[in-house]
Amino acid sequence: MQEAVGNDDSSEALLLFGRALLLSQNVEAAETVLQQATEKLPVDPQAFYYFADAAERRGHAAAARRALLDYRALEGDDPDVRRRAAFAARLADLSMQADDPVRAVAWYQRALDTTSADAPLLVKAAEAQLRSGAPDAARATLEKALEKDPFNREARALLRRMK
Repeated sequence: MQEAVGNDDSSEALLLFGRALLLSQNVEAAETVLQQATEKLPVDPQAFYYFADAAERRGHAAAARRALLDYRALEGDDPDVRRRAAFAARLADLSMQADDPVRAVAWYQRALDTTSADAPLLVKAAEAQLRSGAPDAARATLEKALEKDPFNREARALLRRMK
């Protein structure tokens, strides 16, 4: 694979090659190349973002979360409120997939604080609260979700599971 980028093994060259692999649906190779791109100095911050995408597609939630956190550390928060909320929700989802509900709660809360809370996001936050050992907080969050959408199936199912 390394010979595909020729003599230029910079982070940027590896990033471009990794993105091409992602676009061609060669996710396994893309993940490897993009991880290499994150390890070359000076690192292109986008390498972390695309590495997270490849790792997430391959089911490597913890690696994807770490890469997104590194990307955020280098790039800072997005000035667009909706993108910032979506980013926080993505980190929360990855935290849940990585079996880290405590961190998921914090990221869901960030997403909820950033944008108007919709019922599906509230249900995800409640699930994280429940799994992190806070059933009372989960119940209160579910009540908010049901206020927004009284017929939300996921909220009702989680509430039934809690009883």
